[in-house]
Amino acid sequence: MLQAGAPAKIVLSSASPAPTTVVVPGKPTDPRGDQTSYQAAQYANRLKHWRGEVTMGRNAEATQVRDSLATWLRGLSLPAKISQLADPPGPTASLAAESAAAASALAGLAEEHGNIFGSRRVVLLYTDDLATRPPAGELAGDTVFVITRSLPSAAAASAAQVNLLAAGAAQAAVVGPEVTGPQLAALVSAGLGQGGIHESSSAPVLFANDSAILSPSAVAQLTSLLPQLREAGVTAVINGFASTPGTALANYTLSYGRAAMVASFFESHGVPASALIIVGHGTSDLIAAGSSGANRRVTVVIERPS
Repeated sequence: MLQAGAPAKIVLSSASPAPTTVVVPGKPTDPRGDQTSYQAAQYANRLKHWRGEVTMGRNAEATQVRDSLATWLRGLSLPAKISQLADPPGPTASLAAESAAAASALAGLAEEHGNIFGSRRVVLLYTDDLATRPPAGELAGDTVFVITRSLPSAAAASAAQVNLLAAGAAQAAVVGPEVTGPQLAALVSAGLGQGGIHESSSAPVLFANDSAILSPSAVAQLTSLLPQLREAGVTAVINGFASTPGTALANYTLSYGRAAMVASFFESHGVPASALIIVGHGTSDLIAAGSSGANRRVTVVIERPS
């Protein structure tokens, strides 16, 4: 956590708890060759029991991670530290200035602690000035979320995402003040965990080549999600993707436009904008050959409060 200024001041730097390890038995050996029906039944029972052990192990791991992170966060005393911060004098820092401060801080942490972060780094930038462009390569491989105090237009958010991608960000999203703390935490957790466990995720909503227009089949699929999205406390992360023809920047913009189109559909059917988070991924997560229509998609990840 940095206090804006020249130079930026490190307010808090802390490493999260070490990964949790849960040990489960190895998978039973599949008997080869001739076997009696009794032996086959015995193996099926052992396999069923082992799968239950794996499920319990995963649940135990999730519980331990949640508890250790909660203890770590309480020890950071974040509310007290944040309450002592003050806005720096002068105009709000630009997107380029905030990116430079973050890149400098990350370089300092890497120099002090080594490359302990690997490719899983998430950067949060707070600025209302989205017009400037960070230098190429400054955000090498980082996932970047920009938080603004006023709701940016779709054009401004998309342009900022393109500029962050050009600066080397692996993924980027721009969100306004409607995003709550838990929603932002879910985005950061997904970026750090490279996926994670969600309550539910829609099947891909597919688009035509170079298009963000919803087809009748896409409308039908999105309509089926409306009852879940209207539930109290539910958040939907709308992820847009693209196939590889065209430039990276054009595909990134297109993927954001597809996600924004899905969000507009939900809003027009009674889902509050504050429950929707739009993220464009470009061609970063191909599921088929690069030119395949299967990559021209949007998925909706639904998060329910714990």
